This record gives sequence, C-alpha cells and structure tokens, in this order.
Amino acid sequence: VIHPPVNTDIFKPYSNKDSNEVLVYLGSSGGDVDLSFLYKVIKTIVRRNFKVNLFGNVRIGRIIRKTFGKSVEYYENLNDIELAKLYSKALVTICPQTWELFGYTAVESMACGTPVLAFNYFGHSETIINGKTGLLAKTKNEFIKMLELILDNNIEFDRNYIRQHVIKMYSAKRSTNKLIETIKKCSM
Repeated sequence: VIHPPVNTDIFKPYSNKDSNEVLVYLGSSGGDVDLSFLYKVIKTIVRRNFKVNLFGNVRIGRIIRKTFGKSVEYYENLNDIELAKLYSKALVTICPQTWELFGYTAVESMACGTPVLAFNYFGHSETIINGKTGLLAKTKNEFIKMLELILDNNIEFDRNYIRQHVIKMYSAKRSTNKLIETIKKCSM
C-alpha cells in the first residue's frame, strides 16, 4: 500500500506545552458524524473543564456552537499552518467518524505529535497504533471511556514517538520511495 503523503514540514509540532484544549474534527460531510454521539463527546470534554476547538463540517459546527455556546470555538477556513498549530496545542485530536477512508486528519495531527482518538475502522485502523499514537475504540461506549482516560490524565503518549511514526510511514519521502519501488517491480 502506498499511502498519500503528509507534508511534515508544515504539519509539525509548534508547541510542546501541556494543554487544556481538545480538538474535535467534525468530518467533511454531514453523513459521517452521529450528531447525538458528538454531543456526548463534547459534553464529556466540557464537564472536565477543557476548551473544545472544532473544525470541519460548517453546518455541524454551527449547530454545535449554538448548542454549547462559549464552551466551544469553531475554526473555519483554516490554512495548513493554522491547522497544524491547532493540532500542536491540543491534548488530543478527536475523530468521531465511524468511517474514514485514509484519515488525513489523524495523520496530520500525529505529524504534529498529537495523539488521536478514533474508531477502529477503515483508515484509522491502519494509521493509528493503538496505545502508542492514539487510541482506537470499537464501540461508542468504549470511545467515551477512552476519552475520559485521556482527559483524566490516566494515559500518556510520547509526542516525539508519534511524530517519528508519521515521518517514517507517511512523509513525502516515504511515499515517493514506495512509489518508485512499486514502479520498478511492475516494470520487471
């Protein structure tokens, strides 16, 4: 498998400080996020006095802001550097989608050294190393329990390891070398 590359020169750590911020990806379309589950995720974060930063689906972003008010901040039209800075200062990036073909959001977050909480389906199951670069849940209840573990500081991640994993597996250099290797095999 040749994975699409992530620009690790842009998606890199910009901050190393401990944070009370959580980044939540709202998905790219309305069909890939369960709104009632998303409410439960955000309630869990807000109850523990973490700041919630949101990005992704505009329609869902407006609904969440209307529901949660000043407890959440929605970011729209971010450029890559702005997004990388949000990833970098987050304790964790939350990807509550039940399907994601590759999962650029997760890989970009990990390139910034930030762990990811996602479901153990499709692309996320291939890109996230459970317990090392993030956590993978099989059910919604398990997802919430894992989120609580992270927020309550009962699990820690090595941000440098997370970054190095992305450089090793998803950098432009890695993808290019893998493509060249595959082309050479095909031309024999």
